[in-house]
Amino acid sequence: PDQGCIQRLRVAGDQFDCRLTGKAAGDPQSFGHLKRIRRLGSRFGGQGALGAALAIRVGGADMPVLIIALNVLVWFFVQGFGAERPLARSLCLHGLIPADLLGLVPAGFQVPLGPRLACVVDGGGSWFNLLSSMFMHGGWFHIIGNMWFLWVFGDNVEDVMGLPRFLLFYLLSGLAAAGAQIATDPSSTVPMVGASGAIGAVGQTTRPLQRRHRAHWHGTARLPEYCTIA
Repeated sequence: PDQGCIQRLRVAGDQFDCRLTGKAAGDPQSFGHLKRIRRLGSRFGGQGALGAALAIRVGGADMPVLIIALNVLVWFFVQGFGAERPLARSLCLHGLIPADLLGLVPAGFQVPLGPRLACVVDGGGSWFNLLSSMFMHGGWFHIIGNMWFLWVFGDNVEDVMGLPRFLLFYLLSGLAAAGAQIATDPSSTVPMVGASGAIGAVGQTTRPLQRRHRAHWHGTARLPEYCTIA
């Protein structure tokens, strides 16, 4: 990357966004180049480097893309793209039912999942469902909304944390959300699915790290943080 641009990042402060979108002469013209500069920026101290590392840019990080791909594959191969019977089966086998997990319902208890469809629990759910439920979704709007927010916020948090810590943070956040759900309503028989807890943690992690964020939409427009969150 252009060392002159890197040097300016160290002192530019909140002006980094103009330079990183390629408006200044000699600045990078592609998001691949932009991402390398953002990663190099994390090696320097100061507000400019922090700003470079935390600019909200839509998409492009490694781990968020892999997580999105895994969720889409599960949605296709396990949940049948939301078809009634595969979806109901996945909710029953891989969703988190607090009362079943804690043994609060007898074996043979039926959880209605739709017309003529019910999940028959065995009275002792698997703790693995705490993890598997994070990759299940209840419908098209559910998975599209979750993956969209992960696409928007994931790359920025991964840039700061690094790939291994981002993955650990994502999984622990999802498990914490599931634990909070169980603690709130341990007798619930409604299957809990979705990555909203993990993705919510990823999205909100950007807030304490920088006073102001901007979302870069393919280098053509910038939006304040509250617009993206809304």
